[in-house]
Amino acid sequence: MNRLWQFEQVYEQNAQTIVDLGHRAEWIILNYGSTDDLHQFILRKDLPIGLQYWRDISPTAWHASKAKNMAHRLGTGDWLANLDADNLIGDWPTHIAKSKAAVVHHWSGIQGDGTYGRIAIRAKQFKAVGGYDEGFMPMGHQDGDLLQRVQYYDLKNTIDTPQCDTALALKNTKEQAVEHCGMGWASWEDMDAENRLMSGRNLAACRFVANAGREWGLSQTLERFR
Repeated sequence: MNRLWQFEQVYEQNAQTIVDLGHRAEWIILNYGSTDDLHQFILRKDLPIGLQYWRDISPTAWHASKAKNMAHRLGTGDWLANLDADNLIGDWPTHIAKSKAAVVHHWSGIQGDGTYGRIAIRAKQFKAVGGYDEGFMPMGHQDGDLLQRVQYYDLKNTIDTPQCDTALALKNTKEQAVEHCGMGWASWEDMDAENRLMSGRNLAACRFVANAGREWGLSQTLERFR
């Protein structure tokens, strides 16, 4: 949402990576209620095979779990990989292709550098645990919570943790991260702390499946353009 100023810096390289992978990969580009020029930017592109562009005009505020769930539900592969709009794909597909784990968490190991959300998860595990928790506040700990629930849901699930270069993520401040959340009274730290508490209570109660009893990752106003 409203991150064209960073997305345009990674678009060409990521698009070429998908093209090079051929039939082995697809890139779902989700416009989650953006009011900047993201829509026009993508429509001007001649999207190569493997790229899909979807837009949902209904969101008026950013919510990480809801946006990630929506993009993941559109994916058709055996693996679903979260790629934030400010990240380059890099050599991540190589690690995914050879992994026998349930999850490939491809991050630098440096907290706060923007790479932590690089989570590739097998589609069957993602669906089994109900995706990202849409009951969370808009930002904070949604990635860590998903990783923990996958492991607790089935103790046989394993996580590969290949290290990536910190340069694969463009730099943001926490203020920029929450700019469009519609939560002017809450900082990123506030939301992260609340989500960690909620996650901890759920895990303690053995509630490993998020969004139980409600539809998630869906929208009546979602439209595919390319």
